[in-house]
Amino acid sequence: MEAKRDKAWRLSGLFGGGRKRWATRHAKRLDPDEADHWLPELAREDAEGGDVAERSRRVSETVSPTKSRWGGVVFLTLFGLVWNGFSWPFFVFAWQDGEVILGLFMSIFVLAGLGVLAAWVYTAMGVFNPVVRLTFDPRVVERGRTLDLSWDIAGRAGRIAKLTISVEAVERATYRRGTDTITDEHTIYDHVLFEAEAMDRRNPLARDGRVEHEVSASVMHSLDAPNNKVVWRVRVRGDIPRWPDMNDTYDFAVVPAGMGGPRRRGMF
Repeated sequence: MEAKRDKAWRLSGLFGGGRKRWATRHAKRLDPDEADHWLPELAREDAEGGDVAERSRRVSETVSPTKSRWGGVVFLTLFGLVWNGFSWPFFVFAWQDGEVILGLFMSIFVLAGLGVLAAWVYTAMGVFNPVVRLTFDPRVVERGRTLDLSWDIAGRAGRIAKLTISVEAVERATYRRGTDTITDEHTIYDHVLFEAEAMDRRNPLARDGRVEHEVSASVMHSLDAPNNKVVWRVRVRGDIPRWPDMNDTYDFAVVPAGMGGPRRRGMF
């Protein structure tokens, strides 16, 4: 059985027309007893031995954005140092030596380096945006059950002109094309949970709140396989005038029915 499954994963990456649809069609057939092989890490058995059912019963799991805002700043810092450290000396030496053609050629790299610097400034400004802290109840939710989501905003929430909180699922398929590794991604589910404008004194309740979202029994559950992934996440967007906008994501997991704990009263 395991050998057939591994073969199916490999074959799915060879045919362009079916690589995106393979996960949706076939992942539901995977054995729940082998959850550690295909569930995302946050839904697998943890270091304390808690299984999926135990994880799904946990409450008040407060999380920060999945990707740190400092990641882009660090990357652009290192890339900018290498790029400008290479281009600027050649540019200066070319003009000092009267090499006009070389100087004009290197000016292209210098302009690109200035673009990297502008991107660094823009990304660094976004680090100081308000931060939304989300509390999942639970963070591992079964299909057909309800996700309880609450939030509060740390920082200057009054700068946000519009706040949008949505839940989405994206499917990623990785495959080889020649010598290149390509990952296709498309959204298979998108639903707005909350939307508010004028995050100032006129709308103080938007700074913290709570919503419930019933996860349909027909949606595709989370999947983490070598070539195919289905990622469930909450996306928080904040429009800030004359400043970089907020756009943070928070991962959670959706598992097949029967893998979690008992249903809570009043859920349906």
